[in-house]
Amino acid sequence: MATVLDLSLLNTFMPVFSWIFSFLLVYGFLEVTQIFKNRGIHAMIAFVFSIMVAISGTATATITAMTPWFLIMIFFIFMVYLISNFMGIGTSEILGAIGGKGAVWWILIIGFIILASGLSQTFGQNLLAARQGGNATEVPTTTGPGSTHGQAVLFVFSNPKVLGMVLIFFIAALTVAMMTSPVKP
Repeated sequence: MATVLDLSLLNTFMPVFSWIFSFLLVYGFLEVTQIFKNRGIHAMIAFVFSIMVAISGTATATITAMTPWFLIMIFFIFMVYLISNFMGIGTSEILGAIGGKGAVWWILIIGFIILASGLSQTFGQNLLAARQGGNATEVPTTTGPGSTHGQAVLFVFSNPKVLGMVLIFFIAALTVAMMTSPVKP
């Protein structure tokens, strides 16, 4: 049955969207940094890079996996900024509330997590099947032979040893942050 929200036709055009996205991203980066100080060279480099991305199926799959999460992050940042400005809070006060210049680190950390997730979605199942020596299609309860990549990731992140390590790292990071911050009178 046809529905209004059927977006399956857009999957056909995903290489085109990935090409446009990678071209704009590389061209924008080159224009901001002014590495070659020539717009034509910047456009040519961006064009060649985006053609390589469009030809590579794995690069297109990685961009397809990461783009929605980056858009959600950008939308969230924009909405926080917009709502704060509507309430009369200035940009400097917003940045001060979320850590000043440290706000860039939060964005970079979240971006790295999104990148790792996108690469994991693209390459994870193939790496898991190669490690197990075959095609993994069964649904087991552990990470043994036949497990899917998603099940293996969930099993690892719900392991008590991993959760304990994350808790210890979190406590250590907070301890270092509190010990190195200046004392306020």
